[in-house]
Parts: sequence; C-alpha cells; structure tokens
Amino acid sequence: MILLSDIENPAITQRNRLPTRAYSIPDTSNLLNGSWKSYYVPSPAVAPAPETPVDSSGGISQCPDIGNYRATGGRSTPTSSSLFRSILRIQIRVRFDGVDSAYHALLNGIEIGFSKGSRNSSEYDITNVVNLESENVLRVYVYQWSDGSYIEDQDQRWLSGKLLASCSYLVLLLIEHGIFRDVTLLAFNPVGHIEDFSVVTEVSGDSANVHLTITTAPFYGCNHSSMYQFVKELDPTRLIHYEGDIEAKTTDMFSMMYPSMQVLKDFAAKHGEDFAKPLILCEYAHAMGNAPGSLKEYLDRFPDLRILQGGLVWEWAKHGLKMVNAADGSEYYAYGGDFIYRGSDVYSRRAGPIRNPH
Repeated sequence: MILLSDIENPAITQRNRLPTRAYSIPDTSNLLNGSWKSYYVPSPAVAPAPETPVDSSGGISQCPDIGNYRATGGRSTPTSSSLFRSILRIQIRVRFDGVDSAYHALLNGIEIGFSKGSRNSSEYDITNVVNLESENVLRVYVYQWSDGSYIEDQDQRWLSGKLLASCSYLVLLLIEHGIFRDVTLLAFNPVGHIEDFSVVTEVSGDSANVHLTITTAPFYGCNHSSMYQFVKELDPTRLIHYEGDIEAKTTDMFSMMYPSMQVLKDFAAKHGEDFAKPLILCEYAHAMGNAPGSLKEYLDRFPDLRILQGGLVWEWAKHGLKMVNAADGSEYYAYGGDFIYRGSDVYSRRAGPIRNPH
C-alpha cells in the first residue's frame, strides 16, 4: 500500500533503497574462483541426479578452487567422479538516476521502494519480486512536490518527472580531457568577455552596477560541526568548504559570495600575512539580467592579496532549454522570461547552453 504521507514526512527520506555506490555498469561475467562444495562418488553411474539436494547427502566436503582429486584426498577408484557445487547468488536491481521530487516504485503490484532527493540515484533489490517466466510491470508514482522540494530550490527549473534516456541502446562513451572544455573556451575564445568589459566601462567609469539576488543563504550549527568531524575521521586529507561557516570553525578555508573590493581588502588586513586559512569566493561574477561586475578588479585583487586564492564564477554556462518555434519550426534556447515566471533567470552567464561564447 502506498503511503502518501511519505512525501510530507521529513523523517522518511527513503524505503528499501540500497546503499549509495559509485555508478558503474557491471560486466555480465562472474568469476567463480573460490571454495566449492565437493561430493565424491566412486562411479559416474551413482552420481546424484541434477534435482537431488546434495546438501542432504553424505560425502560432502569443502574443496578449494583447484579441484584436483589427488590434491584433495588422493582417492583412486578406476572410474571415480566428483560433483562440484557452488552457490550463485545473482542480485537483480532496478536503478533510478533522477526522479523529481519524490516517488514510489512498484513491481508487479508490490512496492519495492520509495525515495526523495531529485538529484540522487537510487537502487532497489528486486530479486525476490521479479518474475523470470513472464512480463513484469513496473509502476512509478512521481510526485511533483514533497517536503524535500524546500531544500532543493536553488537556481533551477522545476521540471518534475523521471530522467529518461533518449536513445534505445546503451553505449560506452569515453571522453578524454572533457573536463577542460570550459577552461579551453575561456582561454581561447575571450571575445565575449572583452565585450563584457566594454559594456561595463561604458556604463560606469570606475565600477560596474551591482545586481543583488537572493541566492543560497545557508546557516551554521552543530550538524555541520558533526559532519566536519565525520569527514575528517573518514579521510583527513579531504579539504572541506562550507560558505555558511563564516568564521571557518569547521572548514579548511574561509568562503564568501560576491564581496566588494573593500571587503576583500579589509579581510586581508585583518588576517595579515601569517594567516591560517585562505579565502575562496565560492560565487562571484553573477550576471543575472546584468553585465558581470568588476571582473578586472577581482582578477587584479586575487594575486595582489596572498590570502585570496581565487573564486568560482556563478554561473559559467547558461541553462537555456532547447525549444521549437511553433511558427516556423526553428529551434532556440529558451530563457526564464520565455516561461513568464522567472524573468531573466537561468540565462545570463559567460557561455551559452552548448558552450558557445557570446
């Protein structure tokens, strides 16, 4: 029975979901090395029938994977034979790589799981539910909103549903150096950014207009301290960042969003040259409905003040959705204003949706 109360109960984030793992598609081969059950008989004629439960028969012994008669007992009747048995436990799973915002999954009328977390994968063991002799019916009840929607609302489009592959075949695609595609765009296609500087200069002689937006506004408390301790105990080599910890009590660096040049200068003066932790701008150069402000000033200030270790542009690429013009069939990338409710949101970035400079 589906419990609709699941979607509004913060204490329930999943049911039957297997532990999260790194994504991989396993090979279909199964290495059978290891210890086998060995049943020795003096002749093939008296070997147990295939349907016989040999565990209940006599003569069972544990045998290593090197099944050599001499090495495992030295028996030597003229036509001796052995039955080797190993138990194969094959688990059948179903995996969802993204369902917004929450869902119940049923297989053949039986609930196999429930999950929240629109950006998280979830897997379920369906070995004891799947029917190997006939068709199986998988039903997924997808809910547009859940209590999890509140904490997922950050600079996104609300596109609820299941994430489905758009092709009929699974292929293995290996991309070399793909992580550098945006870096390459920045280094070798600077025209768009020079134009941005020109616009800023024309608007204001000494600084760009400031565009304020309500963005992530996290807080800090005992849970964050506990998470820090957990991660450090698990792997002390990992650097931890959290912008909400403004005093860097349980992070390895200070963090800010969109500080002014004066704020950066004052911060560097306060901590001096003998600082314990650096400062990184986890977001800067936002350009929603405006030109990105003070880029040159930021880039000049980073190497000038040693405590500053740079920043991360928010956001680098536009999030336009490919749409079709009903009038002429042409394709275009829609921005927030095309959907009425978001104005210029999700479409004012340094690069286009397909990483084209502009």
